[in-house]
Amino acid sequence: MPPLREIQEAFHAAIFQNDTRLNNQITERNGLSGGTRLNIYRSSVLGIQTDALAAVYPVIQRLVGEPFFRTIGRDYLRKHPSPSGDLHQLGAQMSGFLAMLTAVSELPYLADVARLEWAWHRVFHAANDTDLDLQALANIPAKKQAGINFSLRNGALLLESDYPVHRIWEVNQEEYADDETIDLAEGGVHLLIWRNGFELRIDPLE
Repeated sequence: MPPLREIQEAFHAAIFQNDTRLNNQITERNGLSGGTRLNIYRSSVLGIQTDALAAVYPVIQRLVGEPFFRTIGRDYLRKHPSPSGDLHQLGAQMSGFLAMLTAVSELPYLADVARLEWAWHRVFHAANDTDLDLQALANIPAKKQAGINFSLRNGALLLESDYPVHRIWEVNQEEYADDETIDLAEGGVHLLIWRNGFELRIDPLE
């Protein structure tokens, strides 16, 4: 019998790369061949993970359509399998994947919309921070104030784009019922994606 590591690598290749090396090594059961049983497992794994991607990238799915999203979602999963068992970590490379995908080259803003959705996802799941203690800050001696460094809290991210991605994101929300006009000529934006308690916000910055 091959080492466990080789079996695990072959199984991973069977699920994500349609590798057939294990087909004859899996026992037939209930009239289902080893290859058929692998296909069932592959369909289940890719289906669950594609659903997870759709939950993170609902605007991308709406822009390209659900059938096409599921197709590119499976392609993404084959090229970028998650290193984590946590489904919340799935999809971190989607923006770069879309930027290189010729099938969506007519939507040049798509990769940046994915960056915005991933930022929203990260902020939503970020650990809570302790509020800044203003009194402690005020008590720092003047001679030490030059050494103070401020950083964004866990539930806040900055994003820069050459496109008005916040408007694209806004008009593609299910509950949106206002003016759907988007002018790509508006140019780029600088955005702060942040969480205030349980409220998530996207604020354009000057």
